[in-house]
Amino acid sequence: MYFVWGGLLGATTPVLTALISRVAPDQQQGRVLGLAQSTAQMSAICGIALGGWFAQVAGLSNIYFLVGLVYLVGLFACTFGYVRMRPLTRPVQHSGD
Repeated sequence: MYFVWGGLLGATTPVLTALISRVAPDQQQGRVLGLAQSTAQMSAICGIALGGWFAQVAGLSNIYFLVGLVYLVGLFACTFGYVRMRPLTRPVQHSGD
């Protein structure tokens, strides 16, 4: 289970980077990809620090709940972002139909 989980987590970074690369303007692609990489690295550092702190405060056996909460917050953030970024288009209605 840990192997599959690690594989899924490891596969998301290249996929997200490819998607970011596709939508970034050609003139700013380096800047945008650098920002994406920096954000990923900072998130990893913050996650390790938060996990270490929480394990010291609440105990290692309770860290599962923190991880679950973080994933839940991430799910809500992604869902909210998807709904907000979705184009607000309506089907085209032809006048003769």
